[in-house]
Amino acid sequence: MNLKIVKWLLAHQSALLKVVEIAKGYDKTKPWVVQWDVVDKIARTVLPIMEAELATPKTLAVDEPVADREVQILALQTHYAALGIDWKLVVEVIIPLIVALLRAISGTEE
Repeated sequence: MNLKIVKWLLAHQSALLKVVEIAKGYDKTKPWVVQWDVVDKIARTVLPIMEAELATPKTLAVDEPVADREVQILALQTHYAALGIDWKLVVEVIIPLIVALLRAISGTEE
């Protein structure tokens, strides 16, 4: 899980709430074009904000090791729960999609 993106989303709560609503429609069993529609909507929500703030997509695409990772994850999970956001949706859908978008834009395959 990319903690940088989790923190970035928390710092941009209006975008986070939009992304959560969009991500609820993501279903790997649906046709690719339906899945792509969800990815496109998420990209159109987060990429303009990221582009305005970041020098490069790699800034968020690559997570860095953190000494107190488990403590940070628990704290972030608590913040998301306080907002009424499903942590599983964030971890299993939103973060992987945003990482994939950033990697595609930056041209990395890690």
